Amino acid sequence: RLMRTHVQVQWGRPRPIDELPVARLRQELLDLGNLAFEQRPQLKRHLGREVVRGLARRPWRLEIIDRSVGRREVKAGQLLAAAAALSRHIRRIIPGKRVGIVLPPSAGGSIANLAVLCAGKIPVNLNFTAGPAAIRSSLKLGEIDTVITANAVREKVKDFPWPEHTLDLKTEIEAFGGKKAILPWLLAAWFLPNQWIANMLNLPKRGDEEEAGLLFTSGSSGEPKGVVLTHRNILSNCWQISSLCILPDTATMIACLPIFHSFGFTVTMWYPMMRGCKVVTVPSPLDTRGIIQAIHQDQATVLVGAPTFLRPLAKRATPEELASLDLVVTGAEKMPEDLAETFLEKFSIDLIQGY
Repeated sequence: RLMRTHVQVQWGRPRPIDELPVARLRQELLDLGNLAFEQRPQLKRHLGREVVRGLARRPWRLEIIDRSVGRREVKAGQLLAAAAALSRHIRRIIPGKRVGIVLPPSAGGSIANLAVLCAGKIPVNLNFTAGPAAIRSSLKLGEIDTVITANAVREKVKDFPWPEHTLDLKTEIEAFGGKKAILPWLLAAWFLPNQWIANMLNLPKRGDEEEAGLLFTSGSSGEPKGVVLTHRNILSNCWQISSLCILPDTATMIACLPIFHSFGFTVTMWYPMMRGCKVVTVPSPLDTRGIIQAIHQDQATVLVGAPTFLRPLAKRATPEELASLDLVVTGAEKMPEDLAETFLEKFSIDLIQGY
């Protein structure tokens, strides 16, 4: 099937050949490539609208295998319908511009983030492993009065300084009607054009340099610092990943990275919802046995993570348990050579470094 796409061409100024040594030629071509990429009209779009349209194109497809509690399968249409219904509820009950989210990688985490964005607000995934002082600072700096979480998370993270307006995701879904409120959106996802659903949610067509998410640094050099991610930031990263063709819609990716860091926030949460890559969620990258079981039982083909999380995997997993993996990408820190050698010798996997 033929598909139309935009092609951007950037012309540099003519230069005599003797003025262009290889290093300078390479740099000028890279600079021109960057200018051409920055002109792509796709980067001016709204992240929420792109994700909603992506999910609505494939409502019947299995989107998430959630292994946070047992094993639950969530199709794209179900995820979209739950987020759409929840977004209307959020508009009514939360007046603030930003909404805190304290959830692990899961169907609930994806639904909450998309619902907040569709409600015209900004999701702020908070680092619940930081100390109480750092979290209070983040809440104050981000002007966050409301936090969405799960009661199970509250029980585990007892020293988190929960604000007065802390909402349980499951309770809030039940509060606006639960399945009865979700059903009309599910039918819409099945039968209406994807553009119509985005319009029904009043999602703008343009996001560009507007704030789409807020993350916080760990506070290792003082108080945590707020890092604004724009629609263009996230869409750019997603288009760059897509252009590599390493995460097609046929891939099954392990999503265990925390969504309060940009790696998990972008690669294992927003990208799959937008582009159709199936994910298997494991709540923590430290749950080595859980990750191994998820890879083996759900035949995952892609694993992304930091070397720190991959090292125990290399020690405890058998070649048979990781046999389904086609691709392992590391990032966030320098990859030790011995780790790469171990993966190659033990699993016949050549680790790839991502940036």
